[in-house]
Amino acid sequence: MKILLSAYACAPNFGSEPSIGWNFAEQLALQGHQVIVYTNDESRPYIEKYNKLENLTFIYYRLPLWIKRIIYRDLGPLAHIYNFFWQIGSYFYLKKLLTKVNVDLVHLITLGVFRTPVFLGLLPPPFILGPVGGGEVSTPQLQQELPLKFRLKEAIRHCANLSVLVNPLMYITYATTDLILLKTSDNLRFIPKRYHAKCKVVMEVGISRDVFSEREIAPKKNDHIKILFAGRLEYWKGVHLAIRAYANILKQNSTVTFSIVGSGSEEQWFKDVARNSGVLDKIEWLPRVSQEKLFQMYQEYDIFLFPSMHDSSGNVTVEALSFGLPIVCLDLGGPKEIVDKSCSRVISTNGKSEEQVVNSLAEVLIQLISEPEQIRAMRDNAQLKAQEYVWEKVVAKVYHNIDDRVLAYQPA
Repeated sequence: MKILLSAYACAPNFGSEPSIGWNFAEQLALQGHQVIVYTNDESRPYIEKYNKLENLTFIYYRLPLWIKRIIYRDLGPLAHIYNFFWQIGSYFYLKKLLTKVNVDLVHLITLGVFRTPVFLGLLPPPFILGPVGGGEVSTPQLQQELPLKFRLKEAIRHCANLSVLVNPLMYITYATTDLILLKTSDNLRFIPKRYHAKCKVVMEVGISRDVFSEREIAPKKNDHIKILFAGRLEYWKGVHLAIRAYANILKQNSTVTFSIVGSGSEEQWFKDVARNSGVLDKIEWLPRVSQEKLFQMYQEYDIFLFPSMHDSSGNVTVEALSFGLPIVCLDLGGPKEIVDKSCSRVISTNGKSEEQVVNSLAEVLIQLISEPEQIRAMRDNAQLKAQEYVWEKVVAKVYHNIDDRVLAYQPA
């Protein structure tokens, strides 16, 4: 097929959305498709350095500079507002392009948010949206114990999700889309029922086989258990739960260490939580690092603690698995869909208060720490599980039977 891949975020050797955009583009090309990637011009230097495939070409687009100066951000609400305007500009740019270039399929892969209006379905070729997420939610019990400003953010986010059910631009998006791919089934509740038949749930995160094949589980240099969290320091990542659980662990085992790797707007709040829990100086706080550096760091740890409250995917979960790290996460969002019992412990949050969730996290971690043989077995299983998420398998799964699904929804 000749595929036009819209990837607002697309760059090699980055994490999260840029990684998804780049790896889908590269794998589709490696699997024999002719791929034209339409992406943000911010990624041009990284892409041109690494792209060596003749059947993979890139088109770069940017909005007028005055719009970029006002609202452009890498993260946060303004990033999604900028992306909305970028999608409007994209429609007109690609409409003109497609009068000169024929493609079999248009596929928007990033940014993967289900509530952002997209207009590429108005173009003549069949259109695939996603996988998209954002409909994952935390429990009322966990939300009600957050500080007021975070509860307000959760309320605004929930209203934004509900607005999809009445937003005419989203009805246009879904009506003109031939196949809607969702990261988790949680998103279905916010998509109008008339479009559910177009929806398919499939995870889009992956790991490189080339890097994975070089990894081995490093032997332990000492008997101390080391726990790691890596990710953006936003309140919904659940780092406050991890900190409080670690404080409980230290009451029973003072040799366990905990490192937090990342940067973000709530870093100071997390440090305040750590101070109030008496563990501020016992936690190793490390700023955001490159993906290459993070890959090196995974090898130094024993357990990956990721109590995110509503991650759509959790790319770091797959990365940690590939280095043989057992995962401890909540039964919320994407991470629970990635792991299984052989390589993880998933904490139930249903009806539990924050204190009960913290205690459950601590109890599970203490149990694992007390049984090093179990950790070793889970490390082997973690790497086996990660093999299910090498990029070529992930992309092939997304595109499995995609032709039939698209043809089924083309206008008569």
